[in-house]
Amino acid sequence: MSSQRLSVLLCMGLMSCVTSKSAERVASQGENEVEEKRAHDTQIEGRSVEQRCFDGRDFSACQEHLTSVAQLDDDEKVVQTREFMCRLEQAPREAVCFEHAAYLVERKELGRGMHLYDRLCGVDEPGGECLAYVRLLSRKGSSREALDRAEALGHRLCEGGQMSACVEEARIKEEFRGDTAGALALYVRAAQEKDAEGMRRLGECFLWGRGGVVQSKPKSFQWFEDACEGGSARGCTLAGQAWQFGVGVDEQDFERAGERYTRGCEGGDAGGCIALGHLYESGLIGDQKEVDRARELYERGCEGGSFRGCVDLGYLYEYGKGVKQDREKAGLLYGRACRHGEHDGCHRLLDMDGSKRGK
Repeated sequence: MSSQRLSVLLCMGLMSCVTSKSAERVASQGENEVEEKRAHDTQIEGRSVEQRCFDGRDFSACQEHLTSVAQLDDDEKVVQTREFMCRLEQAPREAVCFEHAAYLVERKELGRGMHLYDRLCGVDEPGGECLAYVRLLSRKGSSREALDRAEALGHRLCEGGQMSACVEEARIKEEFRGDTAGALALYVRAAQEKDAEGMRRLGECFLWGRGGVVQSKPKSFQWFEDACEGGSARGCTLAGQAWQFGVGVDEQDFERAGERYTRGCEGGDAGGCIALGHLYESGLIGDQKEVDRARELYERGCEGGSFRGCVDLGYLYEYGKGVKQDREKAGLLYGRACRHGEHDGCHRLLDMDGSKRGK
């Protein structure tokens, strides 16, 4: 055998050996990685959900942990968990941040909540969630600066195609700026796009002749009906009033009024609950006067924030109509209504005090 041939064979054998050893090393390395991953997974599984959330920065674990602490009514941990999730660089983070901002506002931590809303909504293209911030900034008693920010943000959202924001911008113009004509133009724009609250607001403009439109009760009624069909609970209540009192319709129809009030009440409009209660108490719908049903509806309206319902409920207790007479409870209900600006509650409370002194 020539020396050249021997060299080739030796080289081939060496390469085979090297390749074999390399393969063994790769296989061994792969096995080690699998073992390390298995050990890591075992370690993670052994941690509590809270540890996986905060130490492992696991968004799903944080969601699970948040549910647990919320069920325990642990407000401090709820806030801690939400704020941590809001800082995580994961896809659902923005939604969590908006939820947390709303949660802070609900807890009356307005400064922190508004600071977070500012950060979330101060982008080039704010999302629909920022509509809640517009409403927050334009509450009754808001400062001029807050109203300016609300109107500007509402305008940006409106121009982005969010009709509900157009309605909010119009509301600010009408209620705070006195610009009824500017508000009307926005209500018309929203109504033409079938926004339920836009249709309801436009109906109110026609009902009272606001914003420069000629008063037209038939047109107002039709817009209320359309708003109700579009999902506006308040629109349903206003349509019910039109049917009950014959405003913009050919004749009164108590059954139709009751149906609209029911939809308004079920949709969350406390005024609809109270109006429906009046129909039941007076016997205008149903087989006879249904005071029990009326009492339930007044309670619902009172708890829902329409304090006229507190007055009506107090009246039932004051005179023992369908309930055991309880003048003390009646006084508490009148007082609650009075404190929230319902003047009839104040008058009834004074009448009760006067009758006590006269005895």
